[in-house]
Amino acid sequence: MARPLGRLESAVMDVVWSADGCLTVAEIHELLPGQRSHAYTTIKTTLERLTDKEILRRRKAGRAYVYQPVVTQPELERRLVDRALGELLHQFPLGVASFVEHSGGDPSEEKLRLLLEAVEAHDRRQQDD
Repeated sequence: MARPLGRLESAVMDVVWSADGCLTVAEIHELLPGQRSHAYTTIKTTLERLTDKEILRRRKAGRAYVYQPVVTQPELERRLVDRALGELLHQFPLGVASFVEHSGGDPSEEKLRLLLEAVEAHDRRQQDD
């Protein structure tokens, strides 16, 4: 199943999303809350992983690499939720159905919309396979 961002990845993305433009590893390290608890190389590795996940884009600017987001925060949240719900629906269809039935009364429009999106994403993946 798609794993949501870890604590450090989330903190790094908050810094990148709040920036106006591209940032170097050093700039991100400096802007990161509690940055002294994280080594520069740890931040660099985290940025490389986020680039591999296609959440960030990296390009050479002089002697350093600069990073910028590929997706907005709402787009990433939708991507992660869509993937997670799709996997849950695939692996546990009855369990997901009970999510609607046992949600404290009538399911909200938002829950129904999310489930419908998960079903549609699942159907698209099945067609692509």
